Amino acid sequence: MWHQRTMGEQVMAYFWFAAALLAVVAELFSGAFFMLVVAVGLGAAGAAAWVAGDSWPELPWWVASTVMLSGFSLLWRRRKAKQLVAALPDADIGQAVQVVLWRDEQHARVRYRGTEWEARLVEGERLGQGHESYLIAGRDGHEWLLRCQTKPTNEANSEQ
Repeated sequence: MWHQRTMGEQVMAYFWFAAALLAVVAELFSGAFFMLVVAVGLGAAGAAAWVAGDSWPELPWWVASTVMLSGFSLLWRRRKAKQLVAALPDADIGQAVQVVLWRDEQHARVRYRGTEWEARLVEGERLGQGHESYLIAGRDGHEWLLRCQTKPTNEANSEQ
């Protein structure tokens, strides 16, 4: 059966819940995702304070620190994994694309991997230089960066 909570037990639980709410508000203003980890840890401490009451006054501190350290560890591992993936070379670089439509002198719609994509020429490349083939040179957001594919000239063959 539930025991009647003393005023001190309720105040401590409300203290933790209020701190969690302040951490959520701080996250909304700062945009720092780690503040949500702090808020979850403080909320868990509030729940622990509510359940344990005065029988184990250190429990909320242990719960808050354990939840926060676990959350920070998870965020750190996730960030490291994203950095490893970002460091991998893009397999699309150097692949040929088919230009479907030129929107202007720099921007085009291209067909690649069975669908159409937005693309633009890299700095220094210009439309109308006799190039018909383009290769992927990189990516800028959702746009492919294209460079002209150099074709072997027949001049070397005609001199022989």
